[in-house]
Amino acid sequence: MSLLMLGVNSLATLALKDPRASSHGAYYRLAEYPAVTLTIYPRDRSRGVTYDVALQCVFFGMNYFISNGLSKNASLDCFWDTTLVAQVILDRPTTAAPSAITAASKANAGTLESLDRSSAIDPDSTKLSPSTDIPNPKNTTSSTLTTHFSYPDSAHPMTIASVFITTLTVLKALAPYPATDIMTHHKTIETDPRWDTIVRFSADAARTELPFCDYGWLIESTRRMPAFMVERGRWAEVVVVIFVDGVFVCDALLEKGR
Repeated sequence: MSLLMLGVNSLATLALKDPRASSHGAYYRLAEYPAVTLTIYPRDRSRGVTYDVALQCVFFGMNYFISNGLSKNASLDCFWDTTLVAQVILDRPTTAAPSAITAASKANAGTLESLDRSSAIDPDSTKLSPSTDIPNPKNTTSSTLTTHFSYPDSAHPMTIASVFITTLTVLKALAPYPATDIMTHHKTIETDPRWDTIVRFSADAARTELPFCDYGWLIESTRRMPAFMVERGRWAEVVVVIFVDGVFVCDALLEKGR
């Protein structure tokens, strides 16, 4: 569970970044799950790696882990075309050295320079709590997000794997939108047929003044979804109602395909 929660947190934090900006390294660790770390090492520290590429690397690595039921340490080599651009290390610092998994079936292309982890900690990394009100990292105001989760009366059960795959898929789909852009109507995001799940977002179309349903709020609300199910001990379809500064702005429904 710790690896899955860390993967969600890392991907959500990356999704809030400017996708074309460059990262010179990032280190993620959750206070709730301190035994697992995720570190992004750019191949060229001087140039870094763009956040959209880093996000793709983390997404496909986590997808591979979940789809194959893996939970061990690993290193993931990330290639853009045929060039090694970054490496992601999933590690439990007190255990043995990581095994190797290579993206796109590429062989390891060399050793990456060491990264000073203390300087690579991403300042936008936040706790995975479904109940804590937090400000949007990309919003210049003091607006506060509140998410209310609930299970529909007829909620169908879901597997833990399908919930995390869905969460990661939604974060990846939302990442290209600037965090302060507004979702004005509806948005539906589906997983592939193996998982057959859907998330439907609906904005309060009647709103004519701040706050609105910014994509940053959708990303932060999605980040919190697995934490709600962990706290409740129930993995099932869920409704999410999203408030900003106490004002309803949008809602979402996670459901199994029909």
